[in-house]
Amino acid sequence: MTVAVIDNRALPLWWLLPLWVVICLNIWSLGKDAQVRVDMPETAAPDVIASTQTVPWTFFHNVFDFPLVEREEIVVPVVPGHRALRVRVTKAGHDPWNVLVHTNTVKPIRRGDRIEGRVWLRLERAPQAQGANTGRATLRLQNARSPYAAMQELHLILTPQWQEFTVAGVAPHDFKAGEANLIVYLAGQAQTVDVGPATLYNRGLPQP
Repeated sequence: MTVAVIDNRALPLWWLLPLWVVICLNIWSLGKDAQVRVDMPETAAPDVIASTQTVPWTFFHNVFDFPLVEREEIVVPVVPGHRALRVRVTKAGHDPWNVLVHTNTVKPIRRGDRIEGRVWLRLERAPQAQGANTGRATLRLQNARSPYAAMQELHLILTPQWQEFTVAGVAPHDFKAGEANLIVYLAGQAQTVDVGPATLYNRGLPQP
């Protein structure tokens, strides 16, 4: 059987075999590229929905429990952004949230989104009378409006070494920008705490 003629000579079918190999390899390569594009959302970077390096911490204290709370910004080379807020709590508060810092989301969240907050903290000083060199804090992902329901809450032990703490939860409903926040309670005991940077991520809905 002949399939082509060059210089008036018939060519056999096997002459087309290299061409078919090239075509098949191209089709396989296109299919592989398409698969890579499909898989990309799995490894895409999470969306940053709050960062204290962009919008600084908001500080709050209950003036009936703590009429005055000393705080100052300090330079810290070992944490991202090289800045921290030093907060001096003179006693255990009536409630641990009577001295706190928080950062609100700047983007909306959908129900079921996986939210992850990270914050750097360390104990600068604990009263000598306590006999221990550890501090206490509470880290929460929560609704920023009453009744301030938590997505997740962690009770932390602070040491003089800087540590990055992570809290993760799932959004129980949709949130508009600013309706959820990451918050740190500091009035669990008398202590001086250095509060470093925080970042809040939205990792989206779970992949099927």
